[in-house]
Amino acid sequence: MLIFLYGSDTFRSRQKLKELKDKFSREVDPSGASLTALDGETATLEKISETVGPVSLFSKKRMIVIENIFSNKSQTIFKKLLEYLKGKEKENIIIFRDSAGAKEKLPAYKNELFKFLSKQKYSQEFKLLSNTEVIAWTKKEVEKRGGKISQAAAVLLSSFLGSDLWQIDHEINKLISYKASGKLSLGSDVGAIVSEEDVKNLVRGQFDENIFALTDALSAK
Repeated sequence: MLIFLYGSDTFRSRQKLKELKDKFSREVDPSGASLTALDGETATLEKISETVGPVSLFSKKRMIVIENIFSNKSQTIFKKLLEYLKGKEKENIIIFRDSAGAKEKLPAYKNELFKFLSKQKYSQEFKLLSNTEVIAWTKKEVEKRGGKISQAAAVLLSSFLGSDLWQIDHEINKLISYKASGKLSLGSDVGAIVSEEDVKNLVRGQFDENIFALTDALSAK
């Protein structure tokens, strides 16, 4: 089975990868002995074929995760890998995860492999979320982690951090921890919802790092 997780939203693609790995460990191989990760940026076809190999004696299937194959500097591996994947009976699960997106202009020698992988039944592209989608995602993530956030706070968080889900994830954990400690000290639900004021006080927007450089530049015309 071939699975291709790709696109510029590396946070959600990595979330999906973790979900697949956890499922494999839970249902196929709890020992983890049949799960292997390769760095696609430095991998050779020989290393990939050796790792994919036959089914393990200790498990019905093996899972091989290959990340960032399209960052590989070799110009020959892509054609060879394409031929290898086309001609192979896929007993094992091979997952490619990459930050390359469908609209990127890849060199011709990479593009054929990309087109092949993106047409697989289990391929999934992770594009950057829109502002509205980020707000909805933020509220859902806060609730999944046992917290609550107001609509205004979610909107403000999105305006500060854009579609950077890595940073938003970090800030969500920080905000929830802050509210949880306040709730414990109060012994009630008072103040347990992350508010707009909490975001203003605790979250540093992306623009903060360059604001002084910007004002200096404006002053200097």
